[in-house]
This record gives sequence, structure tokens and C-alpha cells, in this order.
Amino acid sequence: MSDQSDVPADTATTTHGRPTKRSSGRPKKKKKQKKKHGLFFKVVVGTLLGLLGLMLAVIAALVVIYFTTDIPQANADATKQISIAYYDDGKTEIGRLGSINRVPVTLDKVPVQTQHAFLAAEDRNFYENKGVSPTGILRALWSNIRGGSIKGGGSTITQQYVKNYFLTQDQSMSRKLREAMIAIKIDQKYSKDQILEDYLNNVYFGRGAYGIQAGAQAYFGVDSDKLTLNQGIFLASVINAPSLFDPAYAEGNMARAQSRAAYVADGMVTKGWLTQEERAKLTLPTFPVIKQKSSVSGPNGYIIQALRKEMINKLDMTDNDIDRGGLRIVTTINKKDQDAAIAAVNKVVPEDIRNQGNIHTGLMAQKPDGAVVAMYAGTDPQKEASATQYQLLQGGSSFKVFGLAAAMKQGMNPSTTYYNGPAELYVGGSGNGSVVHNFGNESFGRINLVTALAHSVNTVFVQLNKDLGDDYKPTLQAAQDLGIPATDPGMLDTKEPATFINNILGTPAVKVADMATAYNTINNNGTRVDQYFISKITSAGGGADYTHSQSGTEVLTKDQATTLTRAMSHVLTDRGATGSTANDILGRPAAGKTGTSGTTSESGAIWFTGYTPGQLTTSVGMFKPNSQGGTDGQITYNGQPATGGALAARVWGYFMKSALAGQPVAELPKSSGDSGATFTRQPTYTSRETQPQTTTSTPSSTVTTSEPPTSTTSTTTTPTPTSTTTQPPSTSTTQPTPTRTQEPTTTVSREPEPSSTQAQSATQSEEPKVPVAP
Repeated sequence: MSDQSDVPADTATTTHGRPTKRSSGRPKKKKKQKKKHGLFFKVVVGTLLGLLGLMLAVIAALVVIYFTTDIPQANADATKQISIAYYDDGKTEIGRLGSINRVPVTLDKVPVQTQHAFLAAEDRNFYENKGVSPTGILRALWSNIRGGSIKGGGSTITQQYVKNYFLTQDQSMSRKLREAMIAIKIDQKYSKDQILEDYLNNVYFGRGAYGIQAGAQAYFGVDSDKLTLNQGIFLASVINAPSLFDPAYAEGNMARAQSRAAYVADGMVTKGWLTQEERAKLTLPTFPVIKQKSSVSGPNGYIIQALRKEMINKLDMTDNDIDRGGLRIVTTINKKDQDAAIAAVNKVVPEDIRNQGNIHTGLMAQKPDGAVVAMYAGTDPQKEASATQYQLLQGGSSFKVFGLAAAMKQGMNPSTTYYNGPAELYVGGSGNGSVVHNFGNESFGRINLVTALAHSVNTVFVQLNKDLGDDYKPTLQAAQDLGIPATDPGMLDTKEPATFINNILGTPAVKVADMATAYNTINNNGTRVDQYFISKITSAGGGADYTHSQSGTEVLTKDQATTLTRAMSHVLTDRGATGSTANDILGRPAAGKTGTSGTTSESGAIWFTGYTPGQLTTSVGMFKPNSQGGTDGQITYNGQPATGGALAARVWGYFMKSALAGQPVAELPKSSGDSGATFTRQPTYTSRETQPQTTTSTPSSTVTTSEPPTSTTSTTTTPTPTSTTTQPPSTSTTQPTPTRTQEPTTTVSREPEPSSTQAQSATQSEEPKVPVAP
């Protein structure tokens, strides 16, 4: 038997004699394989690991930032934070905005309930948190990731203190992180009471007041330790946005302050600092009238006010941005022109009259593009409200230009449209009409609208207003198109618009600044632009950058503006015209219009507004306060009722002569040459019964004026018309005794806006020129 027989059946031998296992028929065991994960699992794990890595990196970065961030020196130096305004040269200082008014007090000088009000308003967990709000920081991070701006919100009192006292006001992410790190260190270094004290001594309250003591004085005239509960709640409310919650700042602020104060009071109840019964009794405090200090006194103080107004209303800045932003503001104000404005007023209005407040003068001068080069608004903003941007004056005959603009829009040509100009006309229905007079009861024959404008013939312009139709709205609409606000008393967007025939004689009340804008639209070839005072803003820290730009709106064609300008030039150049005093002083081509509200014996507001073509537009308005603080007191000058042609025109002439010295003489624009057909308007109203009926035949070449010709004046001729007027109706109407018709008044005080109540009136035009005083 061979050796192989001794080998088990399930084995075999190799060539080397070693046995090998044979298959027994059972399945061979497979090795265990690792489980493979899907794509989703890998993405999730990878994302989590990435986020973990990012989180660790952020934490590491924050740790580095924390240890490398030191508490800086306080940024409370007023000279570094205060904003400075310069003349248009960018070098000569006009004044400074927001002198830092801060009087530090210790925390025990602030009532506990007032402290609680601030905590309820800004940081209800102040005594529990570590100086920062994690949720607020996360919101800021998320906003930055999404590309949005950092608006703040959710900051603790400690963070707000750090921002106001140590850092700049920029809204960058890096500043927000530094704020948080410094806040944590401040919270570790100082007690909560010390932080709250420092915060209350530096927070901004508006009205130039920094800190609780200055705020208490600015709003209530009391020291901080005398604050009542509702006063403390208001102060805690107003710091959120003083320009939105200070009731004296703007209409609507009182309602917003009420809502904000309710939020604060409810927070005090929630925290147990105020009972529900105490909460139910709370109302807003009363606000005494407190004169605010200005960093600039005298006439230039009004420019500082105007700059602040423009930055808040047009550039969306806050008071805090302005007062602590370290802004460098280059204005449009020219120093030579500003000095000329002050000198012109001082020359015409004696010092004793100015100081007694018997005559207030407003002057606004601007280039055709709207850049204001000079403004006179009073002697001192601490003594009187702005006569240029605040006070409302009856427009007087300055509105005749607006009526003429409306007529041109309807196709009338001032040179070829004729009316009869009797000394007086009875207008209105039987029993409720009024008598319109020309100045001095002067009678004119058949004259065109150019001559009627030059001599300010009331009886012609009321007839024109009647012919314009549409319930006398076209004159008001033209005024609004040119630049008079629709919300001024007597305008179309008020409760009682002056939609009656006398509105063309200037019954609505307007601001000097807006009258300048309206006439400037004509000077700018019919394109209306906004006035502006600021050409450029930068900041000391480089965080602000603004350069002015604007566009205009065409409201008249260039030909219409040219025709108006040439018509208005006759106000200065015609013999006996109402503005010839201004022409005598200026001595170069110009266009303009006088304005006087009142009667022959009593004059109210007086005006002269005009321009040199393409160069400079200036409006001068003057008024005397009445016994109720309005602007229609009787102005007398040299013992006589003052008129726009006698007084305002002199201020205008002296200013324009100085401001334009050294500049080229601008000629009047040339008209297109299309004069149109001669057209005579038929009589609309009858003369008073006591006056003889006026029959107009072909007039002679001369026009009767209130002032006899002299050897130094020229005679204005009227083109011979192609047709004549007819006689007035022979039937007479019983007229009332010619007494003075009540003028609409505009009660203007320094704080509330004037009433818009208007009544029909027969205003008196201005008198002819008077000799210029040496």
C-alpha cells in the first residue's frame, strides 16, 4: 500500500510531502468589510467640522482681539468732536456747531426712579449682564455677513458708554467688535454704579446738552436731583433720537415722545420699579420755554441754524452726528457777500430801531443754481426768530409776478395785453364785495401788463386774476410751481386757501427764503432748484464724505422766463416805477418787484425781490411785530408809512451793488421777438358810484403817473392799440362806504407756526420811489 493511503480523504500532499486541506463542500467564510457612508453623511460631518473649525478660529480671533485691545483714552475732548463750518473758501471759519454742554454729577444726584427709567429704556438687565449683549453682537455679525449696514440696536448701557466716550460714531464691524471688547474690560474694571454714572454724564439729550444735568436744565430748567418721575421718564425716552422726540423740535414729536415714554414706563412696571397704579397716573411733563444757547451769536448765528436744519432734513443726520461728529462743513456762504448783507441792513435801518426790534429784516441771496451766498435773518438768534427762514410775511404785490406767470401760461403776452386801470374798482358780489384801490388813488388809462407791473396797478391785476378763471387758483398754482410752498398760509394745500380775487395782491403769507427761490426760478430760465447752504462735508476722522449735487424742475419755458424778466425790468427802469430807487443805487440791468401789504395809511410787511440776469437773486422782506407777536405791525420810516419801494428796495440795492462789485455787467436776456397780437381786455368791474365812468379812447403816448416827470427821468410810452375798450355798463351798483377791508393776518410767534386763516382783503400797493437818502 502506498503512503498516500494513510492520508485522510480531505487532505492532499504537496510536492514536498506536506498535506493540504481539501474542500469539504462547506462554504468558505468571507472576511468582514467596513461599512461605507453615503454622500449626505459626509456633507453633514464635513460641514459640522468646518463650522467647528470656524468657531474655534473666531474664538481664537476674539481672544486675540480681547488681549490686544486696551481701554483707550477718553474721546471727550470737545475741540476734537465739535463740528466747524467754513465760508465757501473752505478756510475761513463761520462758527462751530454744538458747543459741548456737559456738567458731570455723581450718581447720588440722580433720583433712583430716574435711574430706573434709563435702565428700562436702554438696558433692563444692566446689573446682571457682563457688559455686552451676545444677541446684539450676533445680529451685528449677521448683518455684516449679509452685506447690510451696522445700525446698532441691542447694545448694553456699557457698550453705549464705550461708543460715546471712547470711540468714534462710525458703524463699521471693526468698531463694533472693539466696542464689545472694551465694554467687557470696562465691566470687569469698574462697578456697575460707576459705569451708570459715567454713562448718564455723557449721553446726548439734544439741545446741545450732554449728560443728565445739562439735559435736565435744557428741557426743564432744573438740576438733575430735582427731576420728577415723569420728567425722568421723558429724559430717558428722548435720548433714543432727540430730533424725533423733542416736542419743541418738530411737529409730531409730542406724539412720538408719548409713545416712547409709555414704552419706558411699561418696562419699569415689568421690572418692578413702578407699580401699575403709579403707571396709570403718568402723563408727559410740561415743557417750559427755555432759551437755548448758540455757539455763534449775531447775524451769523442764523447761518449755523440753517446748516443744522439742512443736515438733519436733507442729509438724514442726527443732532449727535452734528454735535460730536467732528465735521468740517464747507458752505456756499461767501464772506464778502455776507458782510455786504449785514452792512446793507445796518445802513438803511438805524441801530436803535434794530436793537429795539421795531423793524425786522430778512435777506436771502442765492445764485441761479440755488447756492445761498448770503443770509441776514436778524440781530441774534438768541433774541429773535429767523426773519428769513421762519417768519411768515404777507406777500403783497410781489405776488403780481406770479399772476403774470399764470397769464403767460394761458397764452397772454404782457406787452400786448391791455386793461383799463381806474383809481379804484368795486369787486365781488352785491353786499359782500370790496373796493380795490391803486396807491394814492392814482388813475391809469388803458395800459398793458408791463406798465401795470411797473407801477403796481392793483385795479388792473384784479381784473387779470378774474380773467385767469378757475376760482382764482392759477395765481396760487404759479406761485407754488415757482417755489412758494403749497402749505404756506393761504396757499392751495391749506384748509383755507386764498381762492379769491385779491390773492394776486399778495394775501398769502410766505417766508423770505421761499420768495427768493420763486424769483430765482425765473432767473434760472424757468427751472426751479432747491436752496442749499452746504457744498461739502468731511469729518476729522474721515468717516463722513458728502458733496452737494442736485437737479431742477422746469416750470416755465426759457422764452416765458425771458419775457417775465424783461417785464420785471421795467419795475426798476420806468419813470415813476415802484422799484426805481433800487435801480438808482445798483446802476446795472436787473429785474424785480416791490411788495407792500396794508393800506395807504398803514403798511404791513414790505418787500423787494429781484435779480441780475444769470448772476444773483436776492429777496428782502421787512416787518414789524404787532401787539400779538404777528408780522403785520405798522412800519413807519421818517414819519411815513414804509413801502417796499422806499425801504426794502434800498437794502436790496446797497447789498447787490456791493455783492456784484467787480463782476461783469449782465445784460437782460433777449426775447424771441414774438410779441403776439394786441389785445384789449373788456372792463370786468365798475368803478365806485362816486367816480365818473371811465371811457377809454385811443390813449396818448404818455402814461399818467403819481410822480411828475423830471429832467432826470425818461417817459414811458405805450404802443397805440389796434382796438379800444368799451364804456363800463351804465347801470350802477350801490356800493358800500369805502372803508378799509380787513387784511388777512398771520399771527407768527417764535415757537408755533402761524395760523393759516386768510380772509378777503384789499391790499394796498406800493408808492412811487422816494429820493435816496445821502
